[in-house]
Amino acid sequence: MILLCCSMLFLSDAIGLSAQMASPRNQAAVNAVLLSDVHLDPFLDPSKVERLQASPIGQWDAILSEPNAPDAAERNAAVQKACGARGLDSSYALMTSTLAAAKAQAAGARFVMVGGDMLVHQFDCHFKTILPGKTAADEAEFAARTANFVMASIDKTFPGIPIYSALGNNDVGCGNTKLNVRDPFLTGTVDAVLHGLRGARPAELRQARLDYTEAGYYTLRMGGAMRGTRLIVIDDTYLLEKHYDCTGAKEFKGGEEQLAFLTRELDRAKRRGEHVWVLGHAAPGVNTFDTFSKLKNMCTDGQLTQFLRDDSLAKVMQRYPAQIRLGLFAHSHMDELRLLPAAGGGVPVKILSSISPVNGNLPAFVTAKVNPRTATLVDYTLYTGSNVTGAAEDWTRAYRFGESFHEPDFSARSLAELVGRLQADPAAESPESQALVKFYGPGITPSPLETIWPAFACLVNHYDEAGFKACFCKAEKP
Repeated sequence: MILLCCSMLFLSDAIGLSAQMASPRNQAAVNAVLLSDVHLDPFLDPSKVERLQASPIGQWDAILSEPNAPDAAERNAAVQKACGARGLDSSYALMTSTLAAAKAQAAGARFVMVGGDMLVHQFDCHFKTILPGKTAADEAEFAARTANFVMASIDKTFPGIPIYSALGNNDVGCGNTKLNVRDPFLTGTVDAVLHGLRGARPAELRQARLDYTEAGYYTLRMGGAMRGTRLIVIDDTYLLEKHYDCTGAKEFKGGEEQLAFLTRELDRAKRRGEHVWVLGHAAPGVNTFDTFSKLKNMCTDGQLTQFLRDDSLAKVMQRYPAQIRLGLFAHSHMDELRLLPAAGGGVPVKILSSISPVNGNLPAFVTAKVNPRTATLVDYTLYTGSNVTGAAEDWTRAYRFGESFHEPDFSARSLAELVGRLQADPAAESPESQALVKFYGPGITPSPLETIWPAFACLVNHYDEAGFKACFCKAEKP
């Protein structure tokens, strides 16, 4: 009896020690790299475009590294004007500088996440203006190969580790936000996407090929240290308000497939007891710029506009707060955080700043630390470049989440506490509010948030009209 008692005490102590060692605070975090909105522009020197089109992507580095033609800037300016471009996207030099800096700052990275939009804005117009005699099939093929080149460049920078990629609204072969179900762009890029899925089981790769070529989505258990986490990738181009098929007609089947796929895989993850990351491009929630561009009184006649055509994606994700440990999105080109509220906590959402400087922002990327046992984003750091060209680029740390926002991790619980403090600071006077304002648009002065705070603080965890107005309009009352 004494022996049994002592044995039980020893076992109890051992279990307690084991639990302590496996706790989130004691679990060794792994490094990762988070990239988005590269928007590589292969048209910056129009004299190189025909050679790029005629060459395998293995030769593109050499072509793009050559000095530009003397009249490249003048010819490119004419193309930009013809296409109504709002600014310049990423040059080859900027893309390669960003990737090299990300590798240097994330030593021992275990995986890379890519949040979509690999292609320059208005790819179709650039192509048709420079190569007017080419066909629609030529355009689609060149678009797919450009995306493949971006993915190959990331793969070459981070060899041997998984690279998980989603597509964005510019990753299409027939014009921005235009994408068919079973689109040729999907069949043209599937091999490059699957090549990055190192560590995936053969059966998962076979299914991912079928799913991706259908409508750009796929799922798998992440590899290596993250093998207890399921990644679900969606192509929410199909869910955008301005989504059309390649004929210009409204298309809804692809969006319905995305939501059905996501719901089905989240149900399966719930039954299996898996943690989940959701990777997409356009985040569920409010389009900040469109909502506040007219500076209406939001409490009387203003309306919230969203990136997506409705709140279906948000509602699906809100049903699984115990499973989804992180939603990772991009699209706005700004550095944002969101919380989808739900019973039991909510879903933390990180929106990645862009590599492309097209909105007047400095190029940026994120390095992250992740607890592999809990799939919690423990911390992340935003790095920004010193200029928009990639030449003599000096990359510096902008901020670290834990240091600037005084939270132990990027979990739903931590975000809920942070959001409460942000919303209790209507003048944006606290160091945390100031950090959010300062780094929202890296390098943009003055910050876009200076004119819309505290409304933005209410958008962080409200995407519906009623919830936003209950938060913001209450704060506006004297």
